[in-house]
Amino acid sequence: MQRRDTFLSPLIADAFRALGLKFPPVGAVEGPSSLISALLAKGPFLSTFIASVLQFGPSLPQLKVLPVDLPVPPWPTGIMMLANRTRTPVVQLFIDCARQIVKPLANESYKPAKTG
Repeated sequence: MQRRDTFLSPLIADAFRALGLKFPPVGAVEGPSSLISALLAKGPFLSTFIASVLQFGPSLPQLKVLPVDLPVPPWPTGIMMLANRTRTPVVQLFIDCARQIVKPLANESYKPAKTG
């Protein structure tokens, strides 16, 4: 598992609990993504990653992604700029590219886990 002090850890814990699973599982290891990736590549381990890390993450070993939908809602992301500053062409290009990349992801709907 990722370290407990990350913003993602409480969301994953909630997802486990919503599915009736204990969190963290027995034998959980915490550490940086590089450590988790190395363990995953060498043995029979299971971990969670956000989709963007699997899609865009640098130097990850070849991992088998299991088709598991965790009931973790998406959270908003934004771009902040300083007031009274003119955007340079490079900044505007970055904003345009970021919007182009995330636009298809905005159509994915969040489906909470069924309880009961």
